[in-house]
Amino acid sequence: MPQADPICSPTALESAFRRELEQLWPEGASRRLLLAASGGPDSTALAWLCHNLLGECLEGLVLAHFHHHLRGEEADEDEAFVRALALMLKVPYRRGDWVRHPDERLPREDRNLQAGARHARYAFLVQTALELGIPVVATGHQRDDQIETILLNLARGGGDGAYRGIRERLPRKGVWILRPLLPFSRADLRSYLDRAGHGYRIDSSNASAKYTRNRLRLERIPIQAEADPDFPEGLLERHARARHAESLASEALVALRARGLRESGRWVLPRNSFGPEHGETRFLCLRELLRELLPEDTGWYPIRRAPLRRLFALLDSGGQGVVNLPKGIRAEVRERTLTLENGWRVCCPAPAKPDEPEVGG
Repeated sequence: MPQADPICSPTALESAFRRELEQLWPEGASRRLLLAASGGPDSTALAWLCHNLLGECLEGLVLAHFHHHLRGEEADEDEAFVRALALMLKVPYRRGDWVRHPDERLPREDRNLQAGARHARYAFLVQTALELGIPVVATGHQRDDQIETILLNLARGGGDGAYRGIRERLPRKGVWILRPLLPFSRADLRSYLDRAGHGYRIDSSNASAKYTRNRLRLERIPIQAEADPDFPEGLLERHARARHAESLASEALVALRARGLRESGRWVLPRNSFGPEHGETRFLCLRELLRELLPEDTGWYPIRRAPLRRLFALLDSGGQGVVNLPKGIRAEVRERTLTLENGWRVCCPAPAKPDEPEVGG
């Protein structure tokens, strides 16, 4: 795939990276960072960029490597590289290992090897951060990963939500996960390492057409970019618009939450919270409220519009009833209220409190 011209100098990239990290850093969080290091060029560049900020906008840095035990000696060499990198940078190092039993059952959404490995890797990163008292985890996702992810989401039927792509930051069990390299291309980062004389590892499996993402990277994207040189930037522009709409919805959510009643596993909201006059915002706001009812380790789930349209149709018609939504969430529409509750609460309802406040319309 054609790459954007690399940033002109290592100094320019370092300055741009520092601005991005400062912008993403959660307000009030201590300046200690756990960095997910695979040994590849992206995470290695991230390690050097963060190391340069120690004593300035970062107070502490820890490298963390998760060994999946899937690529034999090559994976062992990746782990040794990251361990040596931590020594070179004079920062602490943590290692995790994926030890699967033959009869291990993965969650429904993780029934393929790559998804299972990703699930285990993030669980290790979050747990390690919590154990060390570090509030932020950074990963090496970059611009080309974003393009590939949007295309994967579209291919899987993600609809309009597909353009949200990889989030720049998201909370996970009390830890923030940041992706500060998303503005930079793969070419930017490799140029930065090459000019500085820093080594890195290359994962040979990235050249295999066995995996869907690799086929996109190696075959589809280059063909589409050759036919339309503006194709990658067009995807990123759609991504930027989707994220802007999400930002507007976040503001609306503040007012919506203030009007509703939140309990364990349940939201009770005024029925008129999702009227047609709210337009696109009502889809985005409802999605976020639904995700709040899911377990934290579910991560971001692309809830599609079709089931939400059924709920909105009931609300707009003035009717009452129940609509079953994704992930076992039940929506009950009454004369003045809309109640959203997860499946566990429906099966095992908590007794109503006599002094429970009424939510008005």
